[in-house]
Amino acid sequence: SFHVAALRYVVYDEADRILDMGFQKDITFLLEHLKQKGTKVKKSILASATLDMRVQRLAHVTLKDPVLVGYDQQNASAEATEEGKEGEGTAAAESSA
Repeated sequence: SFHVAALRYVVYDEADRILDMGFQKDITFLLEHLKQKGTKVKKSILASATLDMRVQRLAHVTLKDPVLVGYDQQNASAEATEEGKEGEGTAAAESSA
């Protein structure tokens, strides 16, 4: 166990998979619990292979002033094709409190 008051960082890795598995309500509950306990999270990071509307909503709810760090799959795929490699897409967002 740990004291939630000591929590400083929250990482949502594979956010799209978290949502696919139906954990949206659990994440919302956790965030509300942290707010009620007065937890001062310094940094939250959300990482996802896709950036669909569900992940964007989760980012909106979980992050304050998010910064998007992304990978342009379309342009990278064109560059990778020229180099004989396959491109993959990923997206991440982070915020500081």
